[in-house]
Amino acid sequence: MQKLASVALPSELDNLSRFTRCASEAARGHGLPPERVGQVELAVEETVLNICQHGGAPGPVPIEMTCLADGDSFLVELADRGVPFDLTAQPAPDLGQDLAQRPIGGLGTHLVRKITDALAYRRESGRNILLMTFGRAPR
Repeated sequence: MQKLASVALPSELDNLSRFTRCASEAARGHGLPPERVGQVELAVEETVLNICQHGGAPGPVPIEMTCLADGDSFLVELADRGVPFDLTAQPAPDLGQDLAQRPIGGLGTHLVRKITDALAYRRESGRNILLMTFGRAPR
């Protein structure tokens, strides 16, 4: 795998655009089509936003993002020291349920699962590590 870009910043909402911009530039540099770059941006935004809002620490936690290339695939690895959270194990929301009756939350996680080609989670050395894989074709 080839490292394309990385950024490490605290889990503060003011840093959200820096994470998405870094991923977007790396994805474009890897030759992903514009629609797919938009999906990368959306997945990074949703995931980093969840870390910022629900990381569980009494204050900001460090977030490290690394963008990688593996052949035609573009990968984004996000690591944080927040409370353990396995995005891949979250139940799918009941999209058939009336919107007024549906519990708040879960749609961003569902969206990330739909627009990535693969997701992998591990907890290592006190860190959540999420690896999102994007092929060239939009989903």
